[in-house]
Amino acid sequence: MATHFSNWQQVPRQVFSPLHAESRTDYMAVLACFEAAVFEPALNLETLSNRLASTAPALSGDDAALERVLGQLVDWKLLEASRDDSVSYSDPVEFQRRHQQWALTHHGQATNAAIDAAFEQLRSAAALQPAAIDTIAIALTDICDWIGDAGTNVDPETAGQVHLRLVEAEAHHRSLIDNLRAFTRDVTRALGRPELDDEDILEAKHHIIGYLDRYVVESEVPARNVADALDNLDKIGFEVVASVATEGANLAPGLDGIDPRPAAEAIRLENLEALRRWFQHVDGPPMFAELLPRGRDAVLAFLRVLGIRREVARRNATLTEDFRSLARAFHRATDDTYAHRLWSAATGLTPARHHHLPADDSDLAPSRGNPASLNPPAELVVELRRRPRSTGRPAHAPSARRRGPILALPQARAATELVAARTRRAELATDGAVRLAAFDDLPLDTYETFIELLAGALCTNLDDDGSRQMRSADGYVLVTVGALDAHAAGHTATINTTTGKLRTPDYTIAIEILGQPVTSGLAATGTGQ
Repeated sequence: MATHFSNWQQVPRQVFSPLHAESRTDYMAVLACFEAAVFEPALNLETLSNRLASTAPALSGDDAALERVLGQLVDWKLLEASRDDSVSYSDPVEFQRRHQQWALTHHGQATNAAIDAAFEQLRSAAALQPAAIDTIAIALTDICDWIGDAGTNVDPETAGQVHLRLVEAEAHHRSLIDNLRAFTRDVTRALGRPELDDEDILEAKHHIIGYLDRYVVESEVPARNVADALDNLDKIGFEVVASVATEGANLAPGLDGIDPRPAAEAIRLENLEALRRWFQHVDGPPMFAELLPRGRDAVLAFLRVLGIRREVARRNATLTEDFRSLARAFHRATDDTYAHRLWSAATGLTPARHHHLPADDSDLAPSRGNPASLNPPAELVVELRRRPRSTGRPAHAPSARRRGPILALPQARAATELVAARTRRAELATDGAVRLAAFDDLPLDTYETFIELLAGALCTNLDDDGSRQMRSADGYVLVTVGALDAHAAGHTATINTTTGKLRTPDYTIAIEILGQPVTSGLAATGTGQ
């Protein structure tokens, strides 16, 4: 962070002046003309006026206004004015429009680059690709092979190849960082959007798990390859690699007499150190190792948000609908007797006189179980007013020592149930697609898990090939039910359990535990295929 801040402090303030000026559209239209002029070192007033006809017609027809815009850009040191004595002209007007010319300064080029980068960032989307890490590893390995033991004594052609491959690795590394930043931004935005329903949140959670499976888990080997390649580069020397790459860039000498190679070599060294921090242990674990824990935290955050929303929706819907149904039932009550019975059924409360009579009540009226309308009248006393049952003091919460054993029991029970659920899923995992008949004679608890997975898959929409696919709620089990083929249509699979039999067409089914190989299970050997 300190490095970025130090670099950003060196950016002149004038670079961003056209972006917040009052006539920003005119300034950006003029700068766009210079950006499009690839083969022209400078543009005169006539050329600018012709090119602004489609983007800024007001400037195109008003030379005085255009000169004011150009003058302001020169004051900001984004353009520099010069004269072209080689032009031809026939009158003073043509001389004025062709003799004076303007060109982008280094700061002006930085302004155009900043606008392009901002536009690309605004339209970019998260695209996590393990291939980017593979490309970085291959590029660094090629650089090691090309330099080898020669050090800085490499031929110019090889130095040029080293430069290109190092630039490619740096570009993929920047793309990796930008995509991860966009991905985490999208996750945060999705968590904070109240208009998302449960299905959208579950879909986002599945996308996160898919990214973790394809990007983090599958990228561990390429990341290790990058670390190994960096070790080989370290043996050669990062300074040597940066020096060779700078020589291969064939940098043009500065017209101001400043050699551009030391600054370019420092940038190369900084980028190599950034790669080291991402993929190697440097004063701590590599930054790549933080991707999987952060992804898991995002999944847990989605589950918490989903649980909270479901609880709120369930509570609100239940209370509202219950009271509305009770009100409609009271409205349809034929008499008070029916209303009293309805009240007792809805609330579980029956008339009780011990709430308002003193302890030495001698009235033996049979009130329990009778409707309130049949109870004899009773005289109210001020027992509760004189000696309230509650002192009004808040109840003391049990101490942490007392809550510990109370919380330990459900936690242990939940942990045991989680282990049992994972064991049942591992028993159901298949090595490819098998027939339903392979799952005969299942234990009851395993059968219930199997039915839950099968029913969830059959309730999803058909894919183009006629199959159905479902991912479990926690995202770690992928169930694929094949299309209804000739075998399934003509054969019936019978699954026996201790409580009965299930008869169904003999579909093909594949149950995959994501991220885990199939080491055991009823169908791992292909039974029933």
